[in-house]
Amino acid sequence: MTQSEVDGNQKDPKGGKAVKDLAGKIAFVTGAASGIGLGIATALAQAGVRVMLCDIEEAALALAAEGLQRTNLIYA
Repeated sequence: MTQSEVDGNQKDPKGGKAVKDLAGKIAFVTGAASGIGLGIATALAQAGVRVMLCDIEEAALALAAEGLQRTNLIYA
């Protein structure tokens, strides 16, 4: 068994650095209505993380959350 397996790390399928298994964790993402924040929230949700979205743009945040709900990545 390798050290990565012991630590719970998995090799990124694209050949990047090892990533920690985040399934079941909780993340609070600010700036989640668009751009990098939305991208991070989406990636975390795809990794099995329960994501809380936050942004000062309430209307844009509602649209982003709705979009993620449609893909079954987050639940309201």
